[in-house]
Amino acid sequence: MGLKMLFSISFFQWVLFVQSMEPFVYDVNLAGAIGDGESDDTEAFKNAWNVVCSSHISSGIFRVPYGQKFLLQPLTFNGECRPKNITFQIDGILIAPSDPSSWKCKETNCNNWITFQHFDGLIIQGTGSLHGQGQKWWQMGCMHNKVLCSSQKAASFAILDSKNVHISGLTSVDSRKWHISIERSSSVHASKLTYLFVFIFHSYRISIGSLGENGRRETVEYVTVRRANFYATENGLKIKTWQGGHGYARYIRFEHISFSKVIRPIIIDQYTCPLHQHCKNYSTAVEISNILYNDLRGTTNGEIAVELSCSKSVPCKNIRMKDIQLDYGINGKMYDGHPKSHCLNVVQSWDEGYVYPNVHCLTKKLSY
Repeated sequence: MGLKMLFSISFFQWVLFVQSMEPFVYDVNLAGAIGDGESDDTEAFKNAWNVVCSSHISSGIFRVPYGQKFLLQPLTFNGECRPKNITFQIDGILIAPSDPSSWKCKETNCNNWITFQHFDGLIIQGTGSLHGQGQKWWQMGCMHNKVLCSSQKAASFAILDSKNVHISGLTSVDSRKWHISIERSSSVHASKLTYLFVFIFHSYRISIGSLGENGRRETVEYVTVRRANFYATENGLKIKTWQGGHGYARYIRFEHISFSKVIRPIIIDQYTCPLHQHCKNYSTAVEISNILYNDLRGTTNGEIAVELSCSKSVPCKNIRMKDIQLDYGINGKMYDGHPKSHCLNVVQSWDEGYVYPNVHCLTKKLSY
């Protein structure tokens, strides 16, 4: 009898152990999301996140189902949760409000649409898409668009103060400004992403920055972006820092990227300063180093395809470009125009294989 009871208790404990190893899955529909693309599902997403975040299971999955459209106001997901590992499985379509006046947020918290902050162990994946509804934002002048014009960030999708983040499979469409912004984060890996701009105005791209604003110390490191596609965006891959800042952006890899009709595919800019103000020269800057651009191909319809504008006091170093071909072309047609590069204050850097356009500040690395 005692042996049977002992076996029963042990089996029961084993069942509980196995269950605790399985992730806790919660669908936004269970929290009341409608998913018709017209009803505001913001509160349902908040409620679903509270359930996942407070779960006692070690892993949680926040699920956005396929075949539905969810209208969302600006949202921030804070990763200070009980589960150690969180997955956002986004297979549906997320839609931002189309009219800038209908955004429900405080002016100081209106930079980003969907923000992930304070995570250590985050997966964001799926077949879904994020529609930023950027058309009306860019049609407005700064007099009527103070939030966007005064903000250097304004991302559809932001990763802040986080580490060990993996993003894959998603599509970002028609962003207000940046498609993705990564700030004060490390070990961020993005792959198989697509960035589209439906309306040909001022769409932006992946932005790593803006770092060092108002003299702050900010850091980003160990970021990988692979297999992304850019179509008709103003810019492609940009690392951007403020003059007078402190910190670093380092160990960043951009690999297997395609561009179509992108005005400026590759940008490093250490000269950011406040809008409509005279830029002063500073003796400090956020250090940019150990950046790899590998297997980047496609077309540009701008004059400068590669722009590396680095600080005189803190020059960029260990910039590596390998197997790059950016031709001049519009609407799928190749033209005889020759895109150019601009290079300022770049040291200890090199290129490998075929790199076009030629970047004169890079030393050619010979293969033997």
